[in-house]
Amino acid sequence: MSVKLNLKKDELIAIAEEMGLTVPDRAKVVDLKALIESSDVYKNDIEFVRNLIDNILEEKRERLDGFEKEKLEKSEREKRECVLELEKIRLAQFEKQLEIANATRDLANTSQATEIGEPGSLNDNLESLIKSVKTLTIPVPVRSESFNLFFHSLEKAFQNKSVPNELKAEILLNILGEKVNNLLAYVSQEDLCDYEKIKQLVLKEFEPTPQECLSNFKKAQRLPSETYVQFASRLCASFDYYCQLRKVTDFISLCDLIVSDKIFETLDRELMTHIAVKQGESFFKPQQLGRECDVYLSSRGRSTKELINRNAVGEVKRVVGNKWPTSNWRADKNISKIFVSETKNINCVLCKRASHSLSTCSQFRRLSVWDRAEVVKRNNLCFRCFSPHKLNECRSVKNCFCLKPHHRMIHFPRENSGNPASNLKLDAPAFVPKQSEETAEANSQSQFVATGIEKGKPKNVLLSTIRALVKNKFSQWVEVRCLLDVGSQSCLCTKACAERLQLKMEKVNTVVSCVNDASMIVKNCVKTSVANRDKSFERELLMLVVDKITDFIPNKVINVDVDVSEFVSLADHSFNIPDKIDMLLGAEIFYELLRPGQIYAQNSQLLLQNTVFGYVVSGSVDQVAEDRVHCGLILDDDLNKTLKQFWEIESVDVECTGNTEASLCEDHFVRTHKRNKDGRYVVSMALSRDPSCLGNSKDRAVRQLNSLWRRLSRDSEYLSLYTDFLREYEDLGHLERVVESSEPPT
Repeated sequence: MSVKLNLKKDELIAIAEEMGLTVPDRAKVVDLKALIESSDVYKNDIEFVRNLIDNILEEKRERLDGFEKEKLEKSEREKRECVLELEKIRLAQFEKQLEIANATRDLANTSQATEIGEPGSLNDNLESLIKSVKTLTIPVPVRSESFNLFFHSLEKAFQNKSVPNELKAEILLNILGEKVNNLLAYVSQEDLCDYEKIKQLVLKEFEPTPQECLSNFKKAQRLPSETYVQFASRLCASFDYYCQLRKVTDFISLCDLIVSDKIFETLDRELMTHIAVKQGESFFKPQQLGRECDVYLSSRGRSTKELINRNAVGEVKRVVGNKWPTSNWRADKNISKIFVSETKNINCVLCKRASHSLSTCSQFRRLSVWDRAEVVKRNNLCFRCFSPHKLNECRSVKNCFCLKPHHRMIHFPRENSGNPASNLKLDAPAFVPKQSEETAEANSQSQFVATGIEKGKPKNVLLSTIRALVKNKFSQWVEVRCLLDVGSQSCLCTKACAERLQLKMEKVNTVVSCVNDASMIVKNCVKTSVANRDKSFERELLMLVVDKITDFIPNKVINVDVDVSEFVSLADHSFNIPDKIDMLLGAEIFYELLRPGQIYAQNSQLLLQNTVFGYVVSGSVDQVAEDRVHCGLILDDDLNKTLKQFWEIESVDVECTGNTEASLCEDHFVRTHKRNKDGRYVVSMALSRDPSCLGNSKDRAVRQLNSLWRRLSRDSEYLSLYTDFLREYEDLGHLERVVESSEPPT
């Protein structure tokens, strides 16, 4: 059956080259079709040609789809960033005008005080000098890439105001403020008076990578309030700082850097990552960079033609079922396009402070659910995100844990009409944990939550929960909610959390049991790293994967206010709000997390214990008790011990009724088996049929290998590099040469 070659000229050329055919320079479409149809591959292996055509058309379609999607996303992202940049520029302009007015007023007051001769005029002059220098300097940057521009403008202000050298360090510290408090905590008193040392410390702390500097330089745009002279000065300072990071000192090195950056932009994501890791802080010269790229592509069995338009299309993704697979690689992109910016403060509508939002306000948290809802209604706020807009205009996708469109802090709990836990009796001979509906049906799994009613004690006992950072499949840190349980021998992870992190699941065979010998079989486990917020503590753990660890903890909103200092960092700020548990950290790691320090909360029975994640809150709360009690006794056992009884069952002698194939296998084993020097038995492969039934699949592999050699033979240097690469693999034992006694069929 023939294949219709209704393709374009470039597609026919690509097919002919992959088939190893020589394409004339000015061949037309008709000539290309005739060339392909007259080839031996087209006549003898039509399936190979059909697959080749499908692959080429699929790659072209994917490139076009990816280019259109990338173009649309880029346009929307640029619109949002332009609006944000415009608002920040307006805010910065207003603050500059206010600072100029204050500086003018202070300067006039200082001049009057100097003429009158009032005491303390020297300090007033220093304060006015600091304000005037700050007015001529851009604001302290939020982004690390703008610190070089900040120092550039600061030194110009020093020159215009003729600031003495002994006052530069003091002025710099006043302008930076709390930005460098932690950085200067261990600096000596002498170094605090040295402007150059403080400058080097700040630049070293906030110094961006060379690639970030180049990206910000290319994305820079002129601000509406900025003249072209100012814009040119800012670009010159940014590019000069980039050259300093690349250690470019002469014109020849600058030319090599420009050409290397141009080549680097044309690489695909995989090759770009390989080159970036290999070159480090320095850069490869153009010829060296091209050689590294070609050697890498040849080692992967790819050609440079596969990289055409990769820069415009981005990373090509496979379309599965007409859906784009979800991926988190966009989180690594640097989406900032602003050189100088400041964070806009959000005022709390309840306490009128600008240091926090309404959801984190301590006064708002102390209110009841009804009072919180009244505050939101009175201020015309969104019920989902507490922002000043209507609910139908909200762009947030986060809903309450009840899946309704409102914030979880204004969730009204339902009245419990009847709980199955009420069937439990305290005087029962055994305490049997509650089973879920799926457990009751399958009779194979048990929940890890033991339920019951505690009479006569109207209290809620808070369990210790934390917010931890966990690595996902792409080595990115994702925040999850964990339960600390010293009564568990194993660490657990929910299946939903493992799928969200895209962790690789490994097969295990383990029995997990809890109270009253209720048990279930766990068949999967994952391995990941757990760390705190500042990465000072990191530990790799092996966790068993279960469908569910426990219900929401706590099961209802608990109105409690922990009155502690603002310097005490809680491990879970929403410990009193119901939320799901993603992981359980057991006794394997529990005592490694503890740190010295306990705090007893005032006017309550709550205890704050210090850990590597911060202070965890535990203890009892005097209010309506929960109708469920968590019991954290979890044991794991090897299933092989349980199955040992099957190995010890008395065997029954059964007469073997062998067939022809079984007899042939026994004879083959007796004739060909042997024992090597390691004590292992070796036997040759048994074939039920003659090897000729395998067909000529080897011919296709040989034909593809010959096509690769023809492509490499066009350049002797690349052929030599690829040959050396294969020889090195053979020396290392990664591949082995096959010697045939006869020439294979062609």
